[in-house]
Amino acid sequence: ETESLGSFFLRTTTALTGSLASLNPVFTLSFVGGASEVSGQLWDIDGNTGQGSEGWDVVATFAGGASQTVSSPTFLNFADATSLNGQAWDFSFSSLGNDIEKIDFMFTGTKTSGIGAAFDNLMVSQVPLPAGGWLLLSALGGVAAMRRRGKAA
Repeated sequence: ETESLGSFFLRTTTALTGSLASLNPVFTLSFVGGASEVSGQLWDIDGNTGQGSEGWDVVATFAGGASQTVSSPTFLNFADATSLNGQAWDFSFSSLGNDIEKIDFMFTGTKTSGIGAAFDNLMVSQVPLPAGGWLLLSALGGVAAMRRRGKAA
């Protein structure tokens, strides 16, 4: 399953076992300073075609405490193309005015052994500096230039 994955940014090094729901969130990505958009892919990479289902809720938490959840299709662990076994599922979030502070990956499946996951193609857009910030930086540069000019005269 990992042939198509290429260079991933996070993956389980061995199959996860136990009741992952009791660990939730299983993985967390935090964004210092916030993010305006976040997207990526979740891959089912264990190659196991039995023992139950795998599913994930990906939860974005925004500045101010609001959250948004997107749920993956259930990875049914059948050896066919419709099961998503060994395939990728895309997720994305947009800040819509409030910065994204973190993304939590919550396990929702029934499997308790042989769980393999990888996260790939993570794209994070930083929160742009507001126009007022650029104005402040320009003003500070101007003050520094004026001071330098005054000392030279």
